Amino acid sequence: YGWEATFMPKPYVDRTGSGSHFNMSLSSSKTGKNISGDKRDTRGCGLSKISYQFLGGIKRHAKAIVATTCPTVNSYKRLIKTGSMTGFTWAPIFISYGGNNRTHMVRIPDEGRFELRLMDGAANPHLMQAGVLAAGLDGMNNKRDPGKRLDINMYTEGHKARGAKKLPLNLLDAVRLTQ
Repeated sequence: YGWEATFMPKPYVDRTGSGSHFNMSLSSSKTGKNISGDKRDTRGCGLSKISYQFLGGIKRHAKAIVATTCPTVNSYKRLIKTGSMTGFTWAPIFISYGGNNRTHMVRIPDEGRFELRLMDGAANPHLMQAGVLAAGLDGMNNKRDPGKRLDINMYTEGHKARGAKKLPLNLLDAVRLTQ
């Protein structure tokens, strides 16, 4: 039939790549209840204070985490802004978060959970989860604030976002940032 199956992050120059998303929520070790959500969230994402701290850790360590979530040279061919709105890679290029907005590294589609959109099919799921957990726990332990949510299209307006940092452009830079 001429079909191909690949987990390669960006097998074709003229098409979107193959990404993976890591959906998360936090639960109490004592009760097992979800502690990620908060209907009174003033930032409008429906997250609890501790979830924002976890998210703050992920944002702080994103440049190092990317070495485990995007572990091949080909991975970084996805992490670029290219093409029209229909031809974008739909992979994050900035360390940012927003509501139900797929142009951010972290998307918050609904109350009580968030989605890290950074990884691709080449990632080792065990290393990736360990890195994300370590970063999130650092955020909780150090009460890291992820900053304001951005309600903009990061592909077309990301350059206007004050203080928004870009992800590494290649594997070598990502590996260097793990130290």
